Amino acid sequence: MCYNRFILMKHEPHKPHIKTEDLISLYNQGKSSTQIGNEVGMCRSSVSRRLIKNGITLRKSDDYKGKNRYWLWKGDTYIDPIIRRYNQRQLRKWSKQVQLRDNYTCQDCGKTGVYLHAHHIVKIQECIDSKIEFDISNGITLCVKCHKHRHKEQGI
Repeated sequence: MCYNRFILMKHEPHKPHIKTEDLISLYNQGKSSTQIGNEVGMCRSSVSRRLIKNGITLRKSDDYKGKNRYWLWKGDTYIDPIIRRYNQRQLRKWSKQVQLRDNYTCQDCGKTGVYLHAHHIVKIQECIDSKIEFDISNGITLCVKCHKHRHKEQGI
């Protein structure tokens, strides 16, 4: 089994009929490891491992943690002060307080007994200089599905 964040698929890690040279030529044609994996029936991580093992340096795609998707990407640099200020211990404490206040229930769909996230109502980027960053009134408890939906609505 190969685990990818988004899919779980069975495959044989090194299929004998897929030559490494073929993977390299597909990669040199400009295809990503995900596209190659879909084409030859392997997962992205297996394709990447085989390319790296054979001395290929993987390129970063345009939407890799930046330019299009990563919220800390601003132009040509990451916002380091936010990263430093974003204290993990303080975040976990805030998250537990928000979930406790909401009785460990998703506030959108009402589910309980599932994995829950604490979601910032006012975006972190907007409240970084104010005191509301870790204020429990700036949080809401959501299940994973509702949390993803919220982020899509907000364009995050």
